[in-house]
Amino acid sequence: MSTYKDFDLTFKPHPGTGDCLKKTDVNAVKASLKNILFGGPFDVPFNPTYGGNIRTMLFELSSPALFAMTKRKILLAISEFEPRAEIEDLYVNDNSDNNALDIGVLFYVKGNPQKQTLNYSLTRVS
Repeated sequence: MSTYKDFDLTFKPHPGTGDCLKKTDVNAVKASLKNILFGGPFDVPFNPTYGGNIRTMLFELSSPALFAMTKRKILLAISEFEPRAEIEDLYVNDNSDNNALDIGVLFYVKGNPQKQTLNYSLTRVS
């Protein structure tokens, strides 16, 4: 079983060693997926195509086409930028009563047989 390690992007120091905290295995992949979902053009230096840029979808009219396009953008971004995750299912649901999109990702981390779930609700600030 392989171990994945990423820096915790809060960059808080470890209380004992003073080193930067890290995320491992499933938590590392979940944090990476979150960064990919919310990442937009030019968020990563020298890589203007990084991320799913799904925040822009909040200001579109709700329609089945919007949900299909959002789902496609997410799948493409994850397949391009996160090779450690194998997507099993993805849903994008309308939550227009709360000015939000609900997103759920069901996936496996390579080397781990347990199914993982990642749920987010993108909300417009009004």
